[in-house]
Amino acid sequence: RRFIYLTTAGVLYGEPHYLPTDEEHLIEPISPYGLSKWLGERYLALLAPASMTRIVLRLANVNGPRQRADGEGGVVSIFADRMRLGLPVVVYGDGHHTRDFVYVADVVDAVVAALGAPRSATVNIATERAVPVLELFAALSMIAGYSTPPTFMAARPGDIRTSRLAIGKARSELGWSPRTALEAGLVQTYASL
Repeated sequence: RRFIYLTTAGVLYGEPHYLPTDEEHLIEPISPYGLSKWLGERYLALLAPASMTRIVLRLANVNGPRQRADGEGGVVSIFADRMRLGLPVVVYGDGHHTRDFVYVADVVDAVVAALGAPRSATVNIATERAVPVLELFAALSMIAGYSTPPTFMAARPGDIRTSRLAIGKARSELGWSPRTALEAGLVQTYASL
């Protein structure tokens, strides 16, 4: 009777035409990863019975304790792990590109809220805050006591420049808002390493 699909947001929308990016924005993935997430949403719309309540949670960059730094690990876990080990930290691009980071406990709250949603909906789960990667690097460096400057490498194909997601629909449809400030989440994440 109910299906909750957790997917991604930033790479699904591609380079935004406006900020904050809401759920009505064009879907324009610029990477195979973003396209695969869009296909998941389309399969759900195509195959789910009309009577099923379908909640699609489009997640910003999730971070938090026990997130792995290998494979498709997020930038927070990768930076934190390398800082903990005293290794160089690589920033792809100029570091001024932004991401909307959401803490894992807030994502769990969104899933719990989706369990009681009265109707089908697609909502962004984010913070509406665009954080430059260099600002993230500086905040984590302070927490970790890391003093080595980042190593810059060319931007990677398929990476978007700007991510800041609107969450008004999550508030109205799910009664959800993030509770964890980025800095508080980073402290918890680093402490868990």
